[in-house]
Amino acid sequence: MKSVLGLLLCGIAIASALRAEEEYQAEYTKFLLKFDKSYDVEEMFHRYNIFKRNVDLIDNHNDLAAKGKYSFTLAINKFADQTNAEYRKVLGLKRKGQTPPDNKIPIHTAKKSKIPAGTPKAFDWRPLGAVTPVKDQGQCGSCWAFSATAAMEGAYFQTSGTLLSLSEQLCVDCVLDGADTCDLGGEPHDCYLQVISEGGDETEDDYPYTESSGNPCAFDASLAVAKNFSYYVNITSGDEVALMAASAQHVISVGIDASQDSFQFYSSGVYNEPQCVNGWDQLDHGVTVVGYGHDESSKLDYWIVKNSWGEFWGQEGYIWMARNLKNQCGIATDATYPTVTKQK
Repeated sequence: MKSVLGLLLCGIAIASALRAEEEYQAEYTKFLLKFDKSYDVEEMFHRYNIFKRNVDLIDNHNDLAAKGKYSFTLAINKFADQTNAEYRKVLGLKRKGQTPPDNKIPIHTAKKSKIPAGTPKAFDWRPLGAVTPVKDQGQCGSCWAFSATAAMEGAYFQTSGTLLSLSEQLCVDCVLDGADTCDLGGEPHDCYLQVISEGGDETEDDYPYTESSGNPCAFDASLAVAKNFSYYVNITSGDEVALMAASAQHVISVGIDASQDSFQFYSSGVYNEPQCVNGWDQLDHGVTVVGYGHDESSKLDYWIVKNSWGEFWGQEGYIWMARNLKNQCGIATDATYPTVTKQK
């Protein structure tokens, strides 16, 4: 494949290129193989040029990170031959022109308060068994379903002691009665409300993810598990202190601004991106807070955030997002968690 690709791409160059042409070609060959991508000749040229520009962006950023300008690094990942506009299509919170919805069931709002005595300075739900392995939403804009489902998995674990991998596809199919939610997007609370109205969720094995939408709702009540979800809690919007207190008690679904190319190619370190926005109608991606900590090398506090783009993105599917920097990227703007009534 390498020799064929070299012939196809011979002579293509970008004025701002930082690497030799042979290096780009070798990297692109590895990229195509790693992520199982295939294009016709015309599309190959197009994608290769995008790939080179993104590699230059990544190299430039990492050169500056090595000099201390940035607290995080970037890397080639599955989005490396997509423009930023193409990448943003997978972001499933689409709120432009919308206002926060009125809800039909009791919603509880966590009051703003100081951090309760005894709250740990660092916390992580993963070693406690409350977090399933990182999943991959693919090219469907279903982040909201993955975010909510991760929070429900955590809530169910807390009351039952059992970690179940629950179904995102149930919400993708059943919210909005089979609408094309991969394209339309959704809200984490849509997923909570759907599971509550159905009387439970199904496991991933019984209702597997298909990376598609517009399907009829196939919920089977006879296969329902996690039947005791009763309501969800809104954490005080914009309050990172309240989010910290809540995240030491629950796995939290959050909306964020993930539109920057620095998020697209995030690899490691504390993601400190001043270009981020934090308004409710500016959030575009649903993720899950599973803990928090402090990074001594950068002197920055961070949130441990589970994404839904597979283990090849970020830190094996996770990102450390800057904490206590004026609600950067909207991490605390729309934070919620579901509650489960304990079985007697």
